[in-house]
Amino acid sequence: MKRGVSQLTRLRHPSILTVEHPLEESRDCLAFATEPVLASLSNLIVQENISSDIPNHLLNYQLEPLEVKYGLLQVAEGLAFLHNSGKLLHRNICLESIIVNCQGAWKISGFEYSLTGGKQLEG
Repeated sequence: MKRGVSQLTRLRHPSILTVEHPLEESRDCLAFATEPVLASLSNLIVQENISSDIPNHLLNYQLEPLEVKYGLLQVAEGLAFLHNSGKLLHRNICLESIIVNCQGAWKISGFEYSLTGGKQLEG
């Protein structure tokens, strides 16, 4: 988890989840704060796997086709930034690593398995 938060803190792009307060460690816990989020894409799409304590604002949440298209564009732009400018491979793009913020923007998170590199990422 430390590695993923460290990558999130370092990266700045509109399609990457923003860390508002960096990671703090104590003997028995880790804590950090991000921009306000609604839910992961997994929680919005696959609601039957969520515990019975689903918040009211997520009940019957529906993504419109235009929202999905725009969200996929945001993820593609974020990945292009990671590969081209950040020289980074995410290696864990999935529903759980895409976060939807309170404005509806899709943001990439979950950098625990990312790989940094230089020339090996080109071409």
